[in-house]
Amino acid sequence: MNYRPHHVWAGNTVTLECRLKHRKRESRREVILDFDELGIARGGLLDVCIQDSPTPLDVNAGGKLKRVLKGVCAIKTLREILSTPPGDLYTWQIDTLLAGFEDEIAGWNVNANLSLSAQARHIFQYCRRSLADGRSISECGFNSRFPSLPRKRTLPLAEDFDDAFDVKAFAEPLSTVDFKTLTDRDESALTHLRVRLDRVLAKCELVVDQYLALRERLYALQAAPVPEELTRKMKIVLARGGYFNQDVWKSLSEETQFWVAVHISIRDNFARSYPTRYITFQGISELENLVCSTANQAKFEVLLSATYIPRYVLIACLIIVQAAMIWNMDTALSLTPKRIKLHRNRVEVFGIKSKVRSKQDGAVSVSDNEITPHPTEIGWNEITDQRTCKIIRLLLDHSRAISKYATRDSESVFCALNLKSTYPLRFQIPDYPRDLHAFIEKNELPSFTLDDLRDHAANIYYLQTGRNIQGVSIVMGHASLSATEDYLNTTIIRLLGEANLKRYMDILGPTIVFACRGRSAVEALKMDTNRIDDRLLFPVSSMTAEEDNSLADQWISSNGNLQLKLGANEIQHCALQMLFYKTNLRRLINDNELRFKTFHLPRLVFCVALYQFIKSSRYGFILEQCEEVLNAA
Repeated sequence: MNYRPHHVWAGNTVTLECRLKHRKRESRREVILDFDELGIARGGLLDVCIQDSPTPLDVNAGGKLKRVLKGVCAIKTLREILSTPPGDLYTWQIDTLLAGFEDEIAGWNVNANLSLSAQARHIFQYCRRSLADGRSISECGFNSRFPSLPRKRTLPLAEDFDDAFDVKAFAEPLSTVDFKTLTDRDESALTHLRVRLDRVLAKCELVVDQYLALRERLYALQAAPVPEELTRKMKIVLARGGYFNQDVWKSLSEETQFWVAVHISIRDNFARSYPTRYITFQGISELENLVCSTANQAKFEVLLSATYIPRYVLIACLIIVQAAMIWNMDTALSLTPKRIKLHRNRVEVFGIKSKVRSKQDGAVSVSDNEITPHPTEIGWNEITDQRTCKIIRLLLDHSRAISKYATRDSESVFCALNLKSTYPLRFQIPDYPRDLHAFIEKNELPSFTLDDLRDHAANIYYLQTGRNIQGVSIVMGHASLSATEDYLNTTIIRLLGEANLKRYMDILGPTIVFACRGRSAVEALKMDTNRIDDRLLFPVSSMTAEEDNSLADQWISSNGNLQLKLGANEIQHCALQMLFYKTNLRRLINDNELRFKTFHLPRLVFCVALYQFIKSSRYGFILEQCEEVLNAA
């Protein structure tokens, strides 16, 4: 796509050069700003920011800026700021302007206010002109007043029930994993994640093996003699470049049909162009194993497996590469032959993160199937995986064949045949998210996206490296550790927190029944009597006998001299007790005011103080996770 090197002015009207990206495809867009209509003078802040901004801009940034300006320019003060040269402005005036932007956005009655504000302010981050106080516009550091929406990340491969496993521990979600210690929990969670991912990768490897077997089969048919089933007349038709009609085709055996299809593909050079006349491949079952549809064009693509990799197989290759490199889909699709270096027992690759255009490196060596961090070079993830090494070599062969025989819209090694192209054959990056859905259905896999796959692999890496956040940040290409921490808190740490809560509830259930109705009731309900705990942080019921039967009561009785050891279980219990008091405080007072003052009030004060202490400590995130789960329930 050819873009203008700068935005175009015509009098007091500027045409912003923009682009629209959709599913790896770009299209040119224009956003027009009329300064006379807006009441803004040339040479001012807005003019300078437009001149310093790059081309092309994202069409959302240009569109939101135009929409915001229509409302903002109705305010004289803000209009004057936009018309004043940067050298005459101060930081507080820039803050006033951008706050006016957010006032305008707040009236749009939409949910994604923070995102819209960032898009409207986007053009100001490129301007490095100095203000009157010496600071540049891009360094003003405006803080949006809009809260960030909570991001709900899920791990479908780990969170959903999967009845494909006979072992209960693997069939159930990760949050139900049973454990005794935190170390045991992390090991069980790692095993659970690996088993779930290995199931997907095993299916993908089976698809690749089927492709390699089919390729050998095609080579064998190319060298095979003419089948005896073909009559002299049929041989003459083939020799003259003809095709069989439907009746003749159906009369042939499947083996002969396959031989004819292979030799016609060589005779008519199908590797370069689609057949000029209609030819059916119905009835050849070996071509149906590597397609997601019954369309004739899809079988034509599989027939070319001796030269190219079919789309169905490319999906399997993409899954394997993404899982090994822990890249997102766009980074994996940026892989080109020039970004791959082959060595005897090693393959070096790097991709490009599409959002920030930064480089992500990786290395693949032929060894055991383990993922370990590279010991010396920052930015490299050392992946010892023979399977991935084989896949990358196949992708290189596929890319060389495209360059030799066909045309392509992208240099990516993941280009697939455009089934609508005729002559010459055209390869482009397909809609992989859509094709993945068909791949999953055919292979009876649990539903997931390519982003889910990356998340799953990153969480395996996190647990495998002993909770190495910096290592995860490097392999995922995050700009800061805070981004990685936020990511982990919404995925694996959240799931482990839910596992902690479930374990505590498993303990609390038998304990509550025991306190209220005795051990016989626990046994009658078929609960585990070994989980009865008579030393919980708080009493299991507000109606239990008034004695020192909890750690809270013991601490109060000791006048604060008792030392308490707090772990994940006690933090979860504190969150539960706080929720209990919030929802039942009025009932406790009304039921028996004297009892409340004597027994419940000291516990309540202890609970609130302990809650505030935990919340302000470095373990406050565990408390927040517990509350999030409780509120969701």
